[in-house]
Amino acid sequence: MTKQHLVIWALALVITIFISIFWHVILFEQAYLNLGVYTRMDSPIYGFGLVAWLMESTAFVVIYFRSSWSSEGISGGLKLAMLMAIFTAAASVMGSAAKVQINDLTQWFLLSGGFLAAHFGMLGLAVGWLNRKLGMEYEL
Repeated sequence: MTKQHLVIWALALVITIFISIFWHVILFEQAYLNLGVYTRMDSPIYGFGLVAWLMESTAFVVIYFRSSWSSEGISGGLKLAMLMAIFTAAASVMGSAAKVQINDLTQWFLLSGGFLAAHFGMLGLAVGWLNRKLGMEYEL
């Protein structure tokens, strides 16, 4: 891993942390509480959240640089973002709705889907732009 890869990974991690806190705690905390989906908002396990952020950022950056999309800059970053958002929506948003009683499924899908679009969209834009700026591809 080069210094440039580390910079891109760090940027992905910062974006992931920022959008997660901004979306879940600042913008929509009360909505999530009203849905009855998040029952640990008063006493979250911060270590699990940190591990999730590390895993999401690392997975995005590794997959990006292992794919031919890294040669496409922002366009490639957005293609990977769309793929990861679809995968995550299938695995967590739909999976949660199948297993957990949620008060308003429409709101759950809008909140969770909106978060995935914002999160991965920002990652795709930033990673694609910085990769193009640094002139890297296929190196990780």
